[in-house]
Amino acid sequence: LRNLIARDKTTGEWFVRRRVSADPLFTFLRPQAGRKRAFYHERRNLLDALFILFINKVDLATSIVTINISRLAAELSPRDADGILIPEQAVSASRVSRLIAELERFGIVECPRNEWDAANGCRFPKHVIITETGWQLTGVNMDKLRAEQAERLQAIQDGKLMPGEVISLRSARRRWYERCRQQTLLSRRTRVLEGKMRSRLAQLPFDERKRQIAEQVWRSLQGHSSQMTPYQ
Repeated sequence: LRNLIARDKTTGEWFVRRRVSADPLFTFLRPQAGRKRAFYHERRNLLDALFILFINKVDLATSIVTINISRLAAELSPRDADGILIPEQAVSASRVSRLIAELERFGIVECPRNEWDAANGCRFPKHVIITETGWQLTGVNMDKLRAEQAERLQAIQDGKLMPGEVISLRSARRRWYERCRQQTLLSRRTRVLEGKMRSRLAQLPFDERKRQIAEQVWRSLQGHSSQMTPYQ
């Protein structure tokens, strides 16, 4: 990140130190990527900002960008002084998706095939993997990066890694995606249940809603309520 951005000591504002869109790779690999012309100015600016966000959100051990395309678009969108997204200036997910597809053709990133969530009838969130070529665009020392990645792969402790086991990069990515899928399914099922509960409670009088919510909270405590006081 220090290679890509820096803070002005006078104003305190951040500025782009290294614009990856200016790399010769995007000139000489145009025929392989199926392009005849350079990127327009707006797309170059988006590419620079997106790549900084990639590096800010990447998991170093697996090179997986840990937020999906929708979240990437939201992070890139301008906000007002109160931190509220400005709708008319928002960056759309489709725009980010198209740029990522371009970067994939240049060999900067990889996008594993998007899987279908049969339980909820929609697709799982799509994530991005930074390739070795993508890492080289940052100007990082690749030998040091590989050594750091190897150390982090060995340090992964998720309950499945046995003492002395060496995990491969492919296995680490597979485990990361599996955890991501499980979290996504849990989140979606929770939203469905909450929606059903709101619909059911909306038909009840206010006092009955309070009683039912209290009963549900009581059951969720699972016997840990013996030390509760009236103030809790």
